[in-house]
Amino acid sequence: MNEVEKPDYATLRWVKEGLDETIQLARQALEAYEEAGFSGNDIATFQQQIHQLLGTLRMVQVYGGAMLVEEMERVGRLLAEGALAGDERLAESLMLGLVQLPAYLQRLEKGEPDIPLVLLPVLNDLRAARGALAASEIVLYAPNLNRVVEREPVIPGSGSERIPGLVREQRTRYHHGLLGWYRDQGQEAGLDLVLDVIRRVNAIAGTRRLRRLMDSAEALVLTLMEGEFTADDEVKQLFSRLDRVFKELIEKGEEEAMEDYPIELLKSILYFVSRSHSHDPVVQSVKRTADLANSFPDQLLKAPVEVRMGADEDVLATVFSELGNDLAQVQENLDLYIRGDREELHRLQGLGEKLSKVADTLGMLGRGALREKLAQVADGLREMESGQSLPADEQLMEIATAIVEAETTLSRPGGGAAGEGAAAAEEESEKHDEVVIREAFSEFSRIKEALERYLHDTSESGRLQQVAADVHKLAGVFSVIDLDSVAGLLREAEPELQRLGEE
Repeated sequence: MNEVEKPDYATLRWVKEGLDETIQLARQALEAYEEAGFSGNDIATFQQQIHQLLGTLRMVQVYGGAMLVEEMERVGRLLAEGALAGDERLAESLMLGLVQLPAYLQRLEKGEPDIPLVLLPVLNDLRAARGALAASEIVLYAPNLNRVVEREPVIPGSGSERIPGLVREQRTRYHHGLLGWYRDQGQEAGLDLVLDVIRRVNAIAGTRRLRRLMDSAEALVLTLMEGEFTADDEVKQLFSRLDRVFKELIEKGEEEAMEDYPIELLKSILYFVSRSHSHDPVVQSVKRTADLANSFPDQLLKAPVEVRMGADEDVLATVFSELGNDLAQVQENLDLYIRGDREELHRLQGLGEKLSKVADTLGMLGRGALREKLAQVADGLREMESGQSLPADEQLMEIATAIVEAETTLSRPGGGAAGEGAAAAEEESEKHDEVVIREAFSEFSRIKEALERYLHDTSESGRLQQVAADVHKLAGVFSVIDLDSVAGLLREAEPELQRLGEE
């Protein structure tokens, strides 16, 4: 099973003070920007601090927290460029992100996994501000639903022969009901009509699968009629997808239509119904069914040790399997394009968005490094789709390779006794690394003092040669404990220190 990726806890503790300071500076800049009437240079200062924060989080492999900061940086850039108008609601979302992030990092310091579901609401507020699709938690919902449906096979002869005729008669009424609801012209009457059609279909349904779908759809309509949810596009699309099921029932009959079951539609309906507070018996019954199929989000709130040690492997395996299927679809379409006419860019349509959703889901599941890689690939695919660049063979192969690597990672088994042994060894290694980093921190203090003396008196430049040598030594130490990003930064600084020391 795939284990949740871990941040570099030792280095995180080492840089935590600096992160807190950067967050505080960003908050001050944001407050000044708001007090100035959402104008002036303070937003540029905010953007600078956020960019630094993002780089540090990625360096210590806190990819979940970096997802939120990434959205903050995008919104900050749009504000700085004037492409987005500042307002109180947007400033509140940015501030909320800065308030929640320290608490999130504190949890990571205690050893909790980097699973940023708790940051999802503010992250989605920021996405909405720049017109991007939400990172929906629907994709994480009800991973056991497939098993529930599999236990209800379509028995030959169980389908009602009356279904195609009835649905054909009632489908026009269904359309009229949706139209009235969509256009805000007699919403209650429109939903009443939709509800009546669903109940009529349910009354003569022969298969348990169709009855389950109709029960769930009825519960959603009842929830809407009680005013619990606003009729946003996401909810409306569910009823458009249900209409496609009606079309399948007319063309194929009940049994054949239910063999190819609309599991994703049912999952989305159950997701919304599960959030309802309605006391209606139908809604309550469907909610109980939903609870049986959904054991994933609550599992993530279990003790951190359980999550890190691979608890609930079957549940996570189901989710990773579904994501693997999505990756396979992207790979298949990309292969068709590579082998066909390169001018047919329409074959790439939607692949970038699909891959981006997979990447974000992986990020929410604590697979941040994989998410970073796939997000870059998704950006490349979007550029190809828009025709901004005609893809070269090398670029296409890089994308295909990244997708195959991701598929392999998701399907790689693990866990068991060997997994526990590896976990123990990793814990011992982390303790060793922490000792090394603590010693390195002392060395950094001496380097910092030497640099401060040089800044106050440039005649002290001769001492910088020793500083350069110390930096070289530290770069080697960090390379040994696989902190290549830190080692790389030190190696970039070394020649500049040598140059200053020779002046």
